[in-house]
Amino acid sequence: ALSTALRAALDLGQASLDLGVQGRTESDRVIERHWLVSCFPLSANGQAAAVGLSVREVTGQKRTERRLRERGASLKEQVELRAAMIEMLHDVAAHVHRSETLEDAIAFVLRRVAEYIGWSFGHAFRVSASGDELLPMRACSAWPDGRFHRFRELTQDLHLDGSDSLPGRALASAATVWADDLPDDLLPARAAAVEGLPIVSAAAFPVVVGARVELVLEFFSLHEIERDERLRRGMETVCVHLARTVERLQAEATLREREERFRELAESVSQAFWVLDAPSGQLLYMSRAWAEIAGSPQ
Repeated sequence: ALSTALRAALDLGQASLDLGVQGRTESDRVIERHWLVSCFPLSANGQAAAVGLSVREVTGQKRTERRLRERGASLKEQVELRAAMIEMLHDVAAHVHRSETLEDAIAFVLRRVAEYIGWSFGHAFRVSASGDELLPMRACSAWPDGRFHRFRELTQDLHLDGSDSLPGRALASAATVWADDLPDDLLPARAAAVEGLPIVSAAAFPVVVGARVELVLEFFSLHEIERDERLRRGMETVCVHLARTVERLQAEATLREREERFRELAESVSQAFWVLDAPSGQLLYMSRAWAEIAGSPQ
């Protein structure tokens, strides 16, 4: 997977983020270590000339997760797990609230949540304007070993209604839905993709803005994901951050549209006028006619 990502960065100019790599070092051939590697194309004269790498070791996190699964959660491990949850939520909040596009915000959330919880694949649907159809988004998070390649392709061409599909039930209920009957919960829409793919856990999480579901996140795993209170609260918080981001981006889009309408209207009239900010006296807008009279640039 890493060699493929390096080739994609060099040949296609495509970045690959947080690829999971594991192995042993020359200095210590006993302990297996884990890293997350990101590849970035470095351009010269408009072409990818080299590849930059960002490497973050996550051996400690993997070791902690393994101990929790094997021995149960001691008090110390609960504290460590809570700290990891807080770190994940902090990362999500910091990123999505400065994202300029919804795709960017969702891509980060899917990747960061999957990394923290252990999901094998994450994907998102946006809800149609009519509120009864789920439209696939391009953002997703998948294990780099390629096992979810076909599943990803099929999912990103999938349009669902609010029926008995997993994300459809989350849309209809505006509540988290876990798959209790796998693989039947993914049929028939993704029957071809789940064949030979031993999905053990799956869940869908709605992102609610006001009284309307705007997005549905869905996650799948090839191992058991425990449905505990920690996960429930964490995903609720993640969805709230995404909901606030949707509101912000919608408000920004509305403001840009209104500004553009005002400018079109202002440019179409022949009267001279200007707009001042009353408290500061700052000139906010000057019509073309007034600019010509005043001899000032518009």
